[in-house]
Amino acid sequence: ALGEWEEVGNRYHQMFQIHHRNYGDNDPRLLPVLDKLSAWHMRAYLQDLGEQPLNHLMTARNLNDSSTTIMRSSYPANDPRIADKLRQRALVDYYLASYRPPDIPEIGFGTEDDAVFTRQSNYLINSFSDGRDALSGAVEIRKQNPDSTSLQRSEAVAELGDWHQLFNRTQTALDTYREAYAEGMLGGDDSASIIDRVFGKPRALPVLPQDYEVPVNPANPPDAYILLSFDVNESGQAEDFQVLESVPSAADRSVAKLRKQLRATRFRPRFADGEPAATSGLTYRYLYQP
Repeated sequence: ALGEWEEVGNRYHQMFQIHHRNYGDNDPRLLPVLDKLSAWHMRAYLQDLGEQPLNHLMTARNLNDSSTTIMRSSYPANDPRIADKLRQRALVDYYLASYRPPDIPEIGFGTEDDAVFTRQSNYLINSFSDGRDALSGAVEIRKQNPDSTSLQRSEAVAELGDWHQLFNRTQTALDTYREAYAEGMLGGDDSASIIDRVFGKPRALPVLPQDYEVPVNPANPPDAYILLSFDVNESGQAEDFQVLESVPSAADRSVAKLRKQLRATRFRPRFADGEPAATSGLTYRYLYQP
């Protein structure tokens, strides 16, 4: 499986080299292959492929930055495509900020490894503020673009709230969610449907775009599952877990692992009448190989 992934990655890299040679550094025709290559590195990181997973994140971050630079030099400042790219950049920054290296290598002063480690450390240290700034930039683009809808503006502000929620800055997140709710209420006749789209039910974070998701191998699909019910409180935390069904009967260790995973997950809470509201009776089906 690793060999197949590497082959796909090599093809993307070769495609990029051809496009770069033909078009130069700042041609918008580079954007599709930059997107494919960045998504490949993100999927590789999420599947923990290769010996240095952090390199996948750093490469995805650099590819996103290259795309943003091309867009800013080619498109109007308030172009929604730039906002979408900033959202992708923030997702990479989230994983960088959450990354925990397996160990700290012993590095000598002034060596090449020392320079690499310093560069990696700077990525990790700055990733929280970089991701926050990227999402703030997306909000400003949506607000400045006269063609943006109330739904797009509300969702952009809510995603900035999600950023704070992911890093347990709960009060800042809730205040930002209230701003997003107020933005949605400006949608006139569409305000009810906007609020339902953005805040109608709890949303597990982070939300991955479809091209980052790894498809299930049809030759080896998971044949076991645990169906769990839980609640999400006003602060966006899961609680009150109950196993509804498991096939085969799940071991206590598997159930405890799933509860720990959900307890660590942050949610965008449901909102009602402009305020966060608890939600009960949610379900999650966890597929696994026993």
